[in-house]
Amino acid sequence: MMTLAEYLKSSRTKQEDFAATIGVTQATVSRLVRGVALPNIPMAAAIKAATDGKVDFEAWVTSATKPTSTHNQEPSHDTSPANTAPDAA
Repeated sequence: MMTLAEYLKSSRTKQEDFAATIGVTQATVSRLVRGVALPNIPMAAAIKAATDGKVDFEAWVTSATKPTSTHNQEPSHDTSPANTAPDAA
């Protein structure tokens, strides 16, 4: 099991490209990678599918239970449905 940050680094995938794959903004992926936000269940499922299971649901449970920064972790507020076109800029 990997974190999203580990997956993106090892696969050399840009946050912007991954965001387009799962139908969210690059800013949302950035917040997930930094541990500032947690995905909702549909987004976590989309991440698992897009990473071929390398970033599983447990990655988010583990990251939510250990302190990573002084910021509060909040669920992502991105309401874009998974598997749709990326947000228009």
